[in-house]
Amino acid sequence: MIQLLPSSYNQKRTVMLNYEVLAGIYPSRKNHKLDEWHDFCHWIENLPYSEVITVGD
Repeated sequence: MIQLLPSSYNQKRTVMLNYEVLAGIYPSRKNHKLDEWHDFCHWIENLPYSEVITVGD
């Protein structure tokens, strides 16, 4: 059964981003058609000091 699973099924990823990187990602992805990007942008909006990233958008 385990051999039938895709190789990425049991893998986890850790990503470390700073506010400068998030400020670059946010404006280009906030109106993206994929729901995953909307969830990610919503997470950014709920960060402490998110106004540094979302100001002007």
